[in-house]
Amino acid sequence: MLHLASGKVLLPHGGHSEPSDESLAATALRELNEETGIPPQAVTPWPGYETVPLNLDIHDIDARPGKGEPGHQHFDLQFLFRLHTAPHRRSCCRKKRSAATSGGPWTG
Repeated sequence: MLHLASGKVLLPHGGHSEPSDESLAATALRELNEETGIPPQAVTPWPGYETVPLNLDIHDIDARPGKGEPGHQHFDLQFLFRLHTAPHRRSCCRKKRSAATSGGPWTG
């Protein structure tokens, strides 16, 4: 994701699925909204990726004996969305902002 005002490239937003999420794509939309304030209605899935991830990254996580966690594999599913036109983006996406998202519009 590229923040237009600062020119900084940020890590993709994400999180874990919740029982209330209807699909993995719904999880991605919920996390996008929670972490950036961009509501689901402000984005459109990239054509061809409406229900499937753009990328799947599988990586090993070391055991953390102090926390009682065994080593395991972690699956990151990355979905691709695009913001609607600029006028819609400005009117819908400035309501909820954190320190990480303030200062200008986003593109990704």
